[in-house]
Amino acid sequence: MSRAFTGRQLSRTLHALCEQGARLLPCGHCGQKPSRACTDAGGVDGYHLARFAAARRRGLITAAEMDAVLDAAEVITNGTIVRDSAR
Repeated sequence: MSRAFTGRQLSRTLHALCEQGARLLPCGHCGQKPSRACTDAGGVDGYHLARFAAARRRGLITAAEMDAVLDAAEVITNGTIVRDSAR
């Protein structure tokens, strides 16, 4: 069902939020450039929550979508890595 019929935006997957939100911005936590994944000390690729917070502030993701990102995080800090579900 399209947005025109429901009157609201359809939800996006975690992968879409990574690609259309976090990945478009530089990371405020580690300084990684746009379009490149952040990497934690253990070598795990993903995106720091700081990127999602910046995407939320810029209107790239909605409050409900930010809630979904926070649900996917095991721990909530700016340095938490959220793994892209497609990787």
